[in-house]
Amino acid sequence: DGVLDMSVVIEPFEDQRIEKEPVVQSEAVLLVSNDHPFADRKSVSASEIIREPILMVGKEYKYYDFVMSKFREINCEPVFAFESNQWEFIFEMVANNQGISILPVPIMKRFSSSEKIKMIRLKEPELPWNIGMIFKKDKLITEQMKVFIQFVLDNKDNVKDYT
Repeated sequence: DGVLDMSVVIEPFEDQRIEKEPVVQSEAVLLVSNDHPFADRKSVSASEIIREPILMVGKEYKYYDFVMSKFREINCEPVFAFESNQWEFIFEMVANNQGISILPVPIMKRFSSSEKIKMIRLKEPELPWNIGMIFKKDKLITEQMKVFIQFVLDNKDNVKDYT
């Protein structure tokens, strides 16, 4: 509507009027405690975790809808055992083996010092977690916007991915 000059969005985001610039390309991963039966696995399918107590961010997060849509792609309807708006609380519950969670790798990097949690790749479906900057194609990009965009692009490699 012309109210914002630019924004940051979680992909997928499609609109023919909008120009996108990818910033972070990552994934969401399964988090389990070291004591969980999946802890020694390299990957787990979504259908394998459907009966596990899944801890999730609240419905007010766009990320919630993203995860739900990925489960629905494989005809699974997860039931979340617990929802919280605090990433840290979810992380601590997983660390204490009170459930599992699916969270984006860049957010988990904040907790990478913990030895209590394992990150495991999800497959079937995979959960890419990509972030981009968007701005209208037909709107003037100011010098300040150009500087900001360039700053973000120059520093996007500082977000390390899970391997």
